Amino acid sequence: MKRLVHLLTALVAVIVSPFLPPALGVTMRSGAAFVGSGNQDTRPGDWDGVLKMLDPDLSKFTSFMMKFANTEVTDPKFNQFEDQDVPLWSQVNAGTLTSGTTTISTDDGTVFAADFRVLIPRTGEIFLVGAVSTNDLTGCTRGHSGTSAAALLDNDYLLVLGEIVYEMDTVGTVKTTVPTTVYNYCQTFRKAWSASGRNLVTGKRTIADDVRDKKLALRNMKRDMEHALRFGTRYTTGSGTTTQMYTGGFEYYVTTNVYQANGYLTEPFLLAACKDVFTYGTATKKLCFAGPEAMAQLAALGMLADTVISADDKDRNWLGMDIRQFISPFGTLDFVWDKTLMNGYADRIHIVDVNHISIATLRGRALDYKEVKGRSGTDTTFLDGTIGEYLSDRGLKIDNEKVHAVIKGCTTVAPT
Repeated sequence: MKRLVHLLTALVAVIVSPFLPPALGVTMRSGAAFVGSGNQDTRPGDWDGVLKMLDPDLSKFTSFMMKFANTEVTDPKFNQFEDQDVPLWSQVNAGTLTSGTTTISTDDGTVFAADFRVLIPRTGEIFLVGAVSTNDLTGCTRGHSGTSAAALLDNDYLLVLGEIVYEMDTVGTVKTTVPTTVYNYCQTFRKAWSASGRNLVTGKRTIADDVRDKKLALRNMKRDMEHALRFGTRYTTGSGTTTQMYTGGFEYYVTTNVYQANGYLTEPFLLAACKDVFTYGTATKKLCFAGPEAMAQLAALGMLADTVISADDKDRNWLGMDIRQFISPFGTLDFVWDKTLMNGYADRIHIVDVNHISIATLRGRALDYKEVKGRSGTDTTFLDGTIGEYLSDRGLKIDNEKVHAVIKGCTTVAPT
């Protein structure tokens, strides 16, 4: 009987309790709980312990060269000599000249000397130079070596075949070149971070401030370095402790092979660029860093090979980045999408001969890191926290800029 009474009492309590006022100081709730109910501080939350950062990979050019092409220098101003073969080509710099004209104006008279035999490829004529006056070839003997004289046109090519030589002749004209000095500077790159003593001991949902800020400082220094090595201008000012040195970047040095796409790329345009850029150097492949607009055009116009050479393909991929290729009869261009070339540089393609470019690193300054922590020693001016700084001295080293190229103006996809 007691069990039955207890059972009935409990049943009545369950049925009636929702309609009774709550006891003093206690919040009674019925129905399913929802997210916004209750004291929110009691919710532990679900936080990822790893800080997710937007990483647009802004140091691909620098990271590649630090891995494959790094040169140590002992002076922040580093020099190198560049030389080239004695030139053998020039062009006519005049209007139409008759077959009897004996004075021929050229673009560069230093290519020639008296008694030089010169071939005109368009007509097959060979003429003999009498003398050179600045850029004018005077007293020329037309139709030499059994050839027939013919009229000349402006910009006709002229090829030096060498000088006339007699048996037992004396020494002829000596032609030589003077090496050119090319230099650049190592730029000092610095990036600091700091954290207060209170922040260092405060518990965080993610990684500690000092770890996060230290990583961020290094990433930002590499980004600054990347922009300097690509777009910087060589410059120095001041003296002594106020000296500033800035490195010249890729676009500063590459001045010969600079092409304007003027909207969209075409296959003939890219083939013409290949013809020029593969004329110099011995490489049969060149690396191309392409901005998003340039890369999109190449893909949209079907100018890249269908097969992507994956970074995982160690046998064929020497870059460690996914490669798409443009294959020409002059050489192959290995294209990678470069996110540094964005916004004002999204229309660019940087064609690089990796045999003629490197990062120059000042000896002992490859990457220096210093950290100062407070509350140590007897110094009464201690810092309540920690300050750290990364520092490096690096510059771009390019030899024979003619083996490289810059393409600009890839801004509109061609209509189909």
